[in-house]
Amino acid sequence: MLFRSFWIGVLLLLASPALACDACGCSMSPSYAALMPSLGGHFVGFWWQHQHYRTFADPAFDAGARPQDEYFNTLEIRGRWEIHPRLQATIMLPYAYHLRQDANGPRTVSGLGDVTGLLSYTFFDNSDSLQQKVRHRVVAGIGGKAPTGAFQQPAANEVVNPNFQVGTGSWDALFNLNYTARSGRSGLLLDATYRLNGAGENGYQFGNRFAGLLSLFRVEQIGGVSVMPNLGLYYEQADWDIENGYYRTYTGGEAWLVNAGAEVFWQRYNLGVTYSLPLQQDWNTGLVEARSRVALHLNYFF
Repeated sequence: MLFRSFWIGVLLLLASPALACDACGCSMSPSYAALMPSLGGHFVGFWWQHQHYRTFADPAFDAGARPQDEYFNTLEIRGRWEIHPRLQATIMLPYAYHLRQDANGPRTVSGLGDVTGLLSYTFFDNSDSLQQKVRHRVVAGIGGKAPTGAFQQPAANEVVNPNFQVGTGSWDALFNLNYTARSGRSGLLLDATYRLNGAGENGYQFGNRFAGLLSLFRVEQIGGVSVMPNLGLYYEQADWDIENGYYRTYTGGEAWLVNAGAEVFWQRYNLGVTYSLPLQQDWNTGLVEARSRVALHLNYFF
């Protein structure tokens, strides 16, 4: 059955500038999440995310400076391998291209980002049961991120956005918990991801991150194509960054976003799109303002 079960990919990442860059300048989960069925267990796909931010200078450093627009783009090759019906391994290989528009003209950074891996285990799954009116699935995951992307320590007076990078320069640990409930054609998804960040060789440490998602979805069959529209509420939070043992001001924060999207399934192909808008936010003590996000992915299951 095409929709025997559903699970969500890791946050972030997401991200998306996935785990290549961090919150307050790009999404905490550049490896962004998406609703997907378990078709044969294995898949390979391309995932792309675009995010827009506006940053403001600290008046104490640069009074009267104009705000800067920043655009974070990540193209990611993502693959999943089913080791066992209950155990799956996912790897994410990102390439980042970021653009900053300021008074001195455009500035770009690009390159390979930080490689991320996740091992997920299904603790409970009765989605095949025909006796249950509501079917449930619980999946937990643990993984990590390697500092394969370039990272340049931000200057002392660069207080607005130290996240304009393709990598974080640190080894990080990931923890994920996912719950899906479905009744008939409708369902609910709850997902939570926590990232425990390490310190880089230069002593800079991004604050730990948390991301949570509540999403409602419905499956519609149109001929040989299955369409799953979804609507969700997304929350992300980041602690202050630490530099050489001291908290760095104008970092960290939190945001609430609303997500709307759709997944299309045809034979062994999956195409998905998600659009996000912030509802409420407080990044870098108000010096960073998140705008819209767009995400696309195309997967092939085998």
